[in-house]
Amino acid sequence: MINNNGSNQDRALYTIGVASQLTNTTVYTLRMYEEKGLILPHKTATGRRMYSDTDIRRLKCIRHHLDEEGLNIAGIKSLLALVPCWIIKPCEVEDRQNCDAYNSTLIPCWAASKKGPKCRDEDCRACNVYQLSDECSDVKSFYKNLLADFKQ
Repeated sequence: MINNNGSNQDRALYTIGVASQLTNTTVYTLRMYEEKGLILPHKTATGRRMYSDTDIRRLKCIRHHLDEEGLNIAGIKSLLALVPCWIIKPCEVEDRQNCDAYNSTLIPCWAASKKGPKCRDEDCRACNVYQLSDECSDVKSFYKNLLADFKQ
């Protein structure tokens, strides 16, 4: 996949072993992050996990939250679950009522099992909501900017 600035940042390039080395994270831990809904690696037809440059940045951000900010996995997941996907990617009010991403403070939208029609058949790795969290920016500033944009 090519992002908006024309680069191949979302193309699956790295095996789980290489991603482990690039992020200083064990293979076991990368699988656990996937199981917990923090990351969505690409999978080949045979089930082999492959990671993109975007995934590597996202993994480094997760490590930053764990190692430098003192958050645990549950805290990171809750932080990601608070991203208001229904505002960033507007959906109808009736769609929100049946969407786990809207109704739960524990499930990021890409990890939700029940989704609204707008997101149900979409590849979450390509969604701008999922890609926001790989930037690892100051969350408060992100919300301030989002609210400023929303008011305009």
